[in-house]
Amino acid sequence: MDDGHTYNYRQKRQLIYRRFTFKNNELHSKSDVFIVSIKNTFFLFRSLDSTAKFETNAWIERIVILGYPKNPNKVIINSGGKQAIPFHHYFDASQMLVVRRPGPSVASDWTLSIF
Repeated sequence: MDDGHTYNYRQKRQLIYRRFTFKNNELHSKSDVFIVSIKNTFFLFRSLDSTAKFETNAWIERIVILGYPKNPNKVIINSGGKQAIPFHHYFDASQMLVVRRPGPSVASDWTLSIF
């Protein structure tokens, strides 16, 4: 992510890399330093660009999950020690789950849990 207007992502390295994973009914947004285990061997992956940094007040407005099999009872989002229960809507025909205004910053680590 960058500011969308300037070339500061190129000239001043003002950008954010995020990694999204969905497993066991949880969607995670994490910074791009992570460890992966493949056949009991661990690999450390570091930032694509360690000089990149971007400060923003932007927040997540909507999360859309396609192919979700059923209407959940509840969704909870955890970010920075805070927990919220955002509004969600499920579309049966298209198996689409839409979570509205979950609220975390685009630059923060967060987890969306679906129940």
